[in-house]
Amino acid sequence: MARRDRDVEIIPLLPADHVDHVWGAATTIASSDAGEPPVEGSPRRSAPSRWPIIVAAITVVAVVIVAIAASSGSDQHAATTTSVAPVTGVVTSTTLLTPIVGELPGGHFVIDDPALVPYSADVLAPPNDGRFYELWSVNGPESPWVSVEAQRGDVPDLAFSHSSRHLVDGVEVIDSNLSKVATVVRQVDSGWWVVVRASGMADTQLVEFATTLDIVGDRVEAGSGLLIDQRMQSVATASSPDELIFGTVEGESRYALGRGGGLVTLRVSPAAGLAVRPDHLQYVANDPSTDSSGHIRGTLLDSGESFDSWFAAGHRFTLTGMVDVDVLAKFSDEIVPVSNADWSGRVYGLHPDYRLGPFTVNGGGSAGDGSQWSAGVQTATRGGHTWFLWWWTVPHHPERSSSIEVPADLHTAAYFDTIVVPGATYVFASLPSTSQTVPITVTDAAGTRRAISMVPVKGASILVGVARIDTPGVVTIGIGQ
Repeated sequence: MARRDRDVEIIPLLPADHVDHVWGAATTIASSDAGEPPVEGSPRRSAPSRWPIIVAAITVVAVVIVAIAASSGSDQHAATTTSVAPVTGVVTSTTLLTPIVGELPGGHFVIDDPALVPYSADVLAPPNDGRFYELWSVNGPESPWVSVEAQRGDVPDLAFSHSSRHLVDGVEVIDSNLSKVATVVRQVDSGWWVVVRASGMADTQLVEFATTLDIVGDRVEAGSGLLIDQRMQSVATASSPDELIFGTVEGESRYALGRGGGLVTLRVSPAAGLAVRPDHLQYVANDPSTDSSGHIRGTLLDSGESFDSWFAAGHRFTLTGMVDVDVLAKFSDEIVPVSNADWSGRVYGLHPDYRLGPFTVNGGGSAGDGSQWSAGVQTATRGGHTWFLWWWTVPHHPERSSSIEVPADLHTAAYFDTIVVPGATYVFASLPSTSQTVPITVTDAAGTRRAISMVPVKGASILVGVARIDTPGVVTIGIGQ
């Protein structure tokens, strides 16, 4: 799994501002009325319930050749939510929905700290039978291990950075450039989509395991002898990898950390839910450690967020955010119980100020399978701060798009990103419009080189270009060549 830079905050499709009933409950998104209908033919944005999107990038300030091997995905999220986006000239927003349950059995909790501005909150539905996760290992995360994350329904919207794609016996394997994790995504005949991740084993073993497994009931039925041959034991089962980190979450609230400072999230789980164990966290976090007071702290591999998790007052509390873990430790001392009325007034009744702005199509054409694709840049604002988003059409679903925040100020320097999705690699390039124009090319693993056409972005002093690479393998960007 990939680790993003600590200052990168991911806004999943329609970000954490909207109610995301994490366990697969259907939701809908309301758009603000700006007086104009959506642009005909514009892709529809699908919210990624809990299949992770993992993206990091490189900033280039000189004429160089950059070889990019993007990273293995982490625990992406998938949902049934859709909204119209991108939309030219129409400001859209997300609104909170009516909760599935209003009062938590154990009560509500908030962070009471003047450095944080209450932002939004959700009451989450319990896990359902539409998804599950299972992990096997020989003897801990440093030994060979394999995991299966399964979900019913349509193909999940997955994206990986710092990764490359290659074929093994005709099956695409996504290799992480930051860890030893390899990933296979496929649909099982029984109607499930599975994301199979493995470490410490040959790609041929991973492919054989991924292509012969089946889902019976809500458990994996292994068709290969991998688990027996490797002497793997079941380590954990859950509804998702998130449950290993946070437990069975009932309530979730978010807080803005200053102007443009990102979000800090508090998740609350009951004692009766799935227990959070330090040995499980070793598979999904970077060097988690436990202090004398029982706090478990570290960095999540799938998102790069710091986390602080502890048990108190009959609940499991977890703080996450793109801040130093010591900052989260300070906030952990400021959590207080509140009544249902206080909860509604302080966080649940808020209307997040996240707004999507105009978008630009900076690349597009026919993919290798004959389908049409497009991608580009869009603006978004929250708390008076403006971000850029990369957006791209979902493979095999050109009417839908996914997006992610760009962790850089594109006005100041040249910037390049790769986003690996099953079956394709999107390459994003950005230059300040005030800089000297230089040719930018991208070369695939077969040696085919193509120029990236840089397109002005309306309302911003930048040029952006996008290329899609269907050929598996490492992608090379040429600047000034």
